[in-house]
Amino acid sequence: QPEAQRAAPPQPKNEHGNAEAIRAPSLESGQIVVPSDPAAPQLRRGDQTTPSDDKTNVTMPNDQTNDTSLAQVQVDAIETEDPYGKAIDLYAHERVNDEGKPKLSIVLMTDELNAIDPNLVQALPIPVTFAIDPINPSADALLLSLRELEQEAVILADLPPQAVVQDVDIALSALVNLLPRTVGFIERQAGALQQSRDVMLHVPEVLNRTGHGLIVYEKGLNTLAKEAIKAGTPVATIYRDLDGADQNERTIRRFLDGAVFRATNSASEPIVVLARLRPETMSAILIWALQERAQNIAVVPVSQLMQSDAEN
Repeated sequence: QPEAQRAAPPQPKNEHGNAEAIRAPSLESGQIVVPSDPAAPQLRRGDQTTPSDDKTNVTMPNDQTNDTSLAQVQVDAIETEDPYGKAIDLYAHERVNDEGKPKLSIVLMTDELNAIDPNLVQALPIPVTFAIDPINPSADALLLSLRELEQEAVILADLPPQAVVQDVDIALSALVNLLPRTVGFIERQAGALQQSRDVMLHVPEVLNRTGHGLIVYEKGLNTLAKEAIKAGTPVATIYRDLDGADQNERTIRRFLDGAVFRATNSASEPIVVLARLRPETMSAILIWALQERAQNIAVVPVSQLMQSDAEN
């Protein structure tokens, strides 16, 4: 008897009112699948109810004969047009031409108080990356809105204070399942993913399976960032929080100028600044982006910055 063919498990969907949004697979698979046509019925691996027209002949030994003849067993070939790849590639903002300039990325933290204005997002003269808080009850709807605006997003992440290695898999897996169409993780606060050396060593392993990048705060010897680089995980370090203490517009612009100076005087060090969707902050970024000093640097999506640093 031929051995039964084992079908791969179907990719689950994320039911949030939109057929395009899907749930990320388990961490063990290391792959993300994206429907090419959200309106069309999706044929999944292991779906035996809708066979393809293609037939593949598989030869199996015939135990009933003493000669070398082979019995022909016909098996339906299941096809799918769903592309696979890393999350940081699939959900990244369109790359920009950096013209060989030093690179800077701006990450804007979203919250329940400051709604995203689609007109403002589309009017921004520079690309930004949005950080989504999974605690926000509207996090999935917010991510869907950003994806419709062709924007990229990262997930705010942390671990329990006394986290062990097993907690890394559980926590990051849950966040990927909740917000699958994201390019990476960003620490909620300094040290949020850096409780112990064992934990730090495991974070890049998990992200390499999900295909996400990592954004961390500078802490001590920057062990987590260094280990991520060794593991081949796209990573970047936060240089400054622009408005964490409710800084005014002038101070925020001064901080941005300082980031430009740091980027132009450091050896290929990626520069990431963090800000919030406050009216004062958005006004400061818009004014700064039009000033001459901002032309000395390439403002790129954080996915591009992380990948460029990994390539170097």
